[in-house]
Amino acid sequence: MSAVSDVPAIDALDSPASALSCLYALVGECIEYPDAELVASIRDGRLARQLEQLLRYLDARLLEGIDLQPCADPGIELEPLAVEYTRLFDAGPKGTLCTLNGGLHVGPQMKMMEEAVRFYGHFGLTLAEHQELPDHLTTQLNFLHFLAYGE
Repeated sequence: MSAVSDVPAIDALDSPASALSCLYALVGECIEYPDAELVASIRDGRLARQLEQLLRYLDARLLEGIDLQPCADPGIELEPLAVEYTRLFDAGPKGTLCTLNGGLHVGPQMKMMEEAVRFYGHFGLTLAEHQELPDHLTTQLNFLHFLAYGE
């Protein structure tokens, strides 16, 4: 989970666009399948601090109604987090509870993926071999990170 360790200090951000770029990358990393680095950043509170600082920098009102305590849980364990991620987003007896692929919400998925690939191509981007599908939320957040970074 590189975005957690790559978020610059708030005083190093030179614009709201750079903070937004960092926020998109961080949230995108958080929505991927959990790994040991994510768990470590939650255990030591680093993830919660980074989210809080980025949101406050952008607009303190973004913090209204947000509970960041789950992002600073010293007792979190990887296995239960991974099981819950799978239950919610990847598998279930009748499909997922909340798919992260946009095409499954508004479908047909193949058409949505084709449109996304063409849209990314308009910006000169191609998808990496082992990346999520083009209509996946993490792919879309990475694209927003790219756009904000270019700003």
